[in-house]
This record gives sequence, structure tokens and C-alpha cells, in this order.
Amino acid sequence: MLRSIAKFFGLSDSELRDETSGGLVITLLLLPFRLLWGFIYFMIFSWTTSRSGRAFVFALPAMIAFVGYVGLVWAIGFKGDSKAVAVSRAYSKLYSNKLNPNYDPDAARLFATKVVEEAPEDPEYKYELGLTHELNEELDLALEIMDWIAPLVDVDSPEATKGFANAHLWLAAYYNNTEELDMSDEERKRISLQHLELASIAEPENVFAILGLAAFSREAVANLKEELDELEPGTPEAQQKAVELAAQRNDAINKLRHGIALELVTERQLYASIALVELLQEEEKFEQARIEGRQFINNNIRLAQKNPDVLPFWVSIVKICILIDDFDMGEAFILEAYQLAQTPEIRNTLAQLAAQIDVEKSTTFENMDDETQFLGRLNAL
Repeated sequence: MLRSIAKFFGLSDSELRDETSGGLVITLLLLPFRLLWGFIYFMIFSWTTSRSGRAFVFALPAMIAFVGYVGLVWAIGFKGDSKAVAVSRAYSKLYSNKLNPNYDPDAARLFATKVVEEAPEDPEYKYELGLTHELNEELDLALEIMDWIAPLVDVDSPEATKGFANAHLWLAAYYNNTEELDMSDEERKRISLQHLELASIAEPENVFAILGLAAFSREAVANLKEELDELEPGTPEAQQKAVELAAQRNDAINKLRHGIALELVTERQLYASIALVELLQEEEKFEQARIEGRQFINNNIRLAQKNPDVLPFWVSIVKICILIDDFDMGEAFILEAYQLAQTPEIRNTLAQLAAQIDVEKSTTFENMDDETQFLGRLNAL
């Protein structure tokens, strides 16, 4: 029977017996291809004439064996490539860390280059290579890579969803912060804003993109307020400017709420809560500001207690207490934080916040002819 099978698939008796010359190894390697040829031969000459289901069942293992063989070869190669990428990427990140005693930007760039060579289609690896060029002060190369994986396209175009969000964020920061570029400040800001918009399109829940857009909206609010102050109250121009200001402030509020509501990943979300309360108060929505301020405190006080040396928690909580005029709550949090904190830096900041509360409290004592209020203000100061 073995000889029959061998003859059917083109194997000779000598090939099956030849183990010393390596023939057996070669035979085993070529067997899946011969099985495939046997299956094709069967389908063309036997199945088309006999239509025998039994014959088809006997031939099917040849196809399964071939597919399994190809899959095994691919899996071995893929596993090897994945391991090489993971190792090189780990070394690149290790040498990119400025807090690491072995910080070496040249080595980081070398390993990042190897990663891109192993997986050239992955934009994240190219982004990381761009970061290593930045570490080596090769901004032209970093900019070239970022532009490649996050091109500046119209936000309404189909291409807007294809850019790499983190590269858009890098480019937004680059154009916003690099004043020596050969372009006007307005043009730099426009390009920066467009990259932020593209980042939010590519990754709608990216908190950095959302808060970046909120920062632009807040800047626009400040500019509109200055322009409104320069206009004569009651004029059509002033009324139109007031409408623009209200719309821009509302846009900033919505973006801040969106960024704050996402999973906490950056201290910028904590400081954004302060800005949100301030904008609500500017809109004279004092009760809404108080509600959202207290909600923020309730959502984050336990995190602050578990991480007493993370200063932004306490700063944002106490500042919101000050904004909503809940000085007693602010003082209670400062006392708790002072007892939990371990570093002098945090305790000094808490002392400054306590002084700020005292100054704010002093303004509540307005009648200096009243002895109680006078002593209260004096004590607060």
C-alpha cells in the first residue's frame, strides 16, 4: 500500500529508504507540495469524471497537509519577527528614557531603526523612530517622518481618518511652540490647530487632542473678551462680538467636559476641571459650576488619598473649593493632604494654597466698622 501511495504522489522506493544521504529529509520537505500536486491531479482527472465522494474524502488530507505546512512555516517566521521587534523596541525605549542611567539617544535611534526595518508598515514604530531623531536633535528627520505618517490634509477629506494621531499631536506641538519658523504666528497656530483636529478625527477619544482643542478654544475666548472690552457697549458690533464670545465659550466648555469625562490618563485633565468651573462662572452659571466642581472633587478625592504625593490632585481639588467659595472644605483637604504628603515640595505648595484660601476668606469680611468682621479679616490675612 505504501508503494502505491508513493507512486501516486511521485515518490520512489529509493527515496523512502535513502536516510543516509539526506534524501528522507528532502522527501519530507517536498512531501506537502507533492501532496498538493496529487490533490490537483485528482481534482482534474478523477473528480471531474467519477464524482465520487469517497475519493474526494481520501484526497482532501493532501490539501489539509499542505495548508498546515505553509501555516507552520509562516508561524515560525512570524514568531521570530515578532520577537525581534519586541526586543529591539524594548531596548529603544530603555535607551530613550532620560531618567535611565544608561540613557543613550544614539542607541535608541539604532534600535528604533531596526524595529522599522522589521515592521515597515506600522506607523507607531515610525513615530517612535521620529522621537529618537528628536532626542538626537535631528528635527528635520523627525519632522519628515511625522509628516509622512500624519500628513496635513483637509479635515473634511477621506484621508483625514488615516493619519497617526500621536504624530499629529507631535506636529501640533512643534508648530505651536517653534517660534523661529519662517512663517507668521497666525500661520503656525493655524497649522497646529489643524493637526489637533486631525488627531481628534483619527482617534476621537484621544484626551490630548481634545484638551489641546479646548486650550485653543479658551485662547479664542480670551481674545474675544479683549476685543469686546474695546467696543462701545450696546453697539451692534459689541452685540455681535458678545454672541461670538458666548458661542466660543460654550465650545470650550463642551471640549473640556469631553476630555475630563474620559479615563484619567494625564494631569491635564485635573487642571482642565479648574478651567471648566471658571468658564461656567464666566457664563454666570454659578450653580452648575458648583455642581460640577463638587462632582469632580467626589470623583477624585479617593485617588488623591491613595496617591498623596501626586500634587495635581490636591491643587485641582483645593482650587475648585476656592472657586466655589467652599473654604472650609478646602482647608479640610489641605490639612488631610499635609498629613499624608511626604515631600517638602508638596507641603510647601499646600501652605501656599492655605494662604490663598485665607486671602480669599478675608474678602468676605467687608464691613470694617464691625469688630467681628475686622478681626476675622485681620486673622485671615
